[in-house]
This record gives sequence, structure tokens and C-alpha cells, in this order.
Amino acid sequence: METRQKVLQPVSPNHIRRWIRGAGSALWNLIVLFLPVALLIQSVHFLQEIFVQRQGALYFHAYRDGDTRSAYVLLILLLVFFQYQLLKNGFRQWRRILSRNWPPLVVAILLFALILDSYIMVNDRAIVHSDFLSLGRETTHTWNDVEKISVGYTLGDEYSDLFAGSYILQFSDGSDLEIWSGGGMGVSDLKVIDTLALKRKIPFIIQAPLSPDALDTLKTGNWSPEDQQFLTNLYQRR
Repeated sequence: METRQKVLQPVSPNHIRRWIRGAGSALWNLIVLFLPVALLIQSVHFLQEIFVQRQGALYFHAYRDGDTRSAYVLLILLLVFFQYQLLKNGFRQWRRILSRNWPPLVVAILLFALILDSYIMVNDRAIVHSDFLSLGRETTHTWNDVEKISVGYTLGDEYSDLFAGSYILQFSDGSDLEIWSGGGMGVSDLKVIDTLALKRKIPFIIQAPLSPDALDTLKTGNWSPEDQQFLTNLYQRR
């Protein structure tokens, strides 16, 4: 019985060139799609640093509540949509693409303005907050307006070691502001603000003590031993 053996054909230079061109084209498309997204995120921080009066801020950051996060996602999707249209039709057609898609362009500009105007600033005299929907307006509360502070937390599911803390300032006018997760604070920034609150002897409320799962999450997280100790003490304060 005759056995046939397959003969491996050498890869021709043309195949290699076509593969390189295809890989290069795919890489270029990814860069065109995602580089503007990265520039968008950086531009928000850069422009806020320029246009917002920081007034001796101990802490300044873009505010990230649920509305702002949703707007970010929608803005990124709109940006990817326009980039896809440019890739599909060619960059020379950008005027025609924008004129044909002016409604989503207007929405994208409005979302960018609202995101840019959403921030929190804390100094030793006051807390300044610009809400997502309050375009061009900001709310200022002095530290004397803070009646009490409450802290809480949420944990991720069984597949993630997520600890999301909340540090809520409750004001005398009945409003409140969460400045930890929503304000994008790291533990080092929270220490500074909490020290200021302690000096002012503001009443402090713990919404819920740390559960065993929460303690395990703190121990296995990326916090330093000093940060773990600070957070543990924060939720045991009386």
C-alpha cells in the first residue's frame, strides 16, 4: 500500500508581505479607534486643571457619580462611532461625515462640556462641588456647614476583591456629598481630609462595621499596611 506524504510548501515572500500589511492595517485601525479615547480622558483632566479655580485646594479631582460615568461611556461610544466612519469612508470625507451625523456630534459636544464641568475641590475652608447637570454652576459649603460625616462600603462579588468605600458629608441644608469613591480619592487623600474633619470635631457615623469578608478584602488588596490600618480604624471609630 502506497503511503502519500504531504510536502510542506515554503511560504512565499508575497504571503509574508500580505500578512505584514494586514497586521499593520489592523494595528493602525486599533490606534485610530482607541488613541482618541485615551486623549479624551487625559484632556478632561488637563482642561480642568487650566479652567477651574483651585483656590488653595487640598484635593481636586473630576467627580465621578453614576451620571458622569454613564456620560463617559456614551461619549466614548460616540467617539468610536465617528472614528469608524472615518476609517470606513476615508479621512478626506470628514466634513461630509460630520455634516451627515450632526445630531450625535452635538450630543458628544454637550456630554464633553458636562463632564468637563463636573468636579470636586476641597480646601481647609470649604467644599466646592460642580454637579454633572449643573453646567456653569458650582455649590460651595463651608466646613461649618458639615453637620456630620458617615462612612460605609460595598464589596464586589465572590469573583472580585473590590472594596468601594463611601465618605459622605451631610450638610445643614439637607444635602450631602460622597467624596471618596465619587471624588476619585485614594487613601492618602482621604487621610488628609479625614484629619481636617477630626480637627473640627465633626460628628461621625459608621453605617456598618467591617464584616469578616471586608477585613479579608482589605488584607488581600493592594493597600499598604499603613493604609489597611487607617481603613480598619476608620470603621471602628467611636
